[in-house]
Amino acid sequence: MAKMKTTLLVCIHRRFTDEASCGGRGSEGLLERLEAEVARRGLAVKVEPIRCFSRCLTGPVVRIAPGGAFFEGVTEEQIPVIVDRLAAAAEEES
Repeated sequence: MAKMKTTLLVCIHRRFTDEASCGGRGSEGLLERLEAEVARRGLAVKVEPIRCFSRCLTGPVVRIAPGGAFFEGVTEEQIPVIVDRLAAAAEEES
């Protein structure tokens, strides 16, 4: 079985009620900025939207997969740190 390549998963789930959600806290914009930073650094990893991690109260939520760290309450200021960790995970893979 092939090993899953390092991927950055970004929850974009949006609830159309007053309940907390990653999408309701701006995760779509974070997804775009994370994609841009990964491209700027020339990393050969995917950045993919995902519908839900079931961590709505602590969103926006991002995860390095497979089996990597969760980042909760992600802000734009955390993007460099997250992409540094993503680069390290991708390097370990190769």
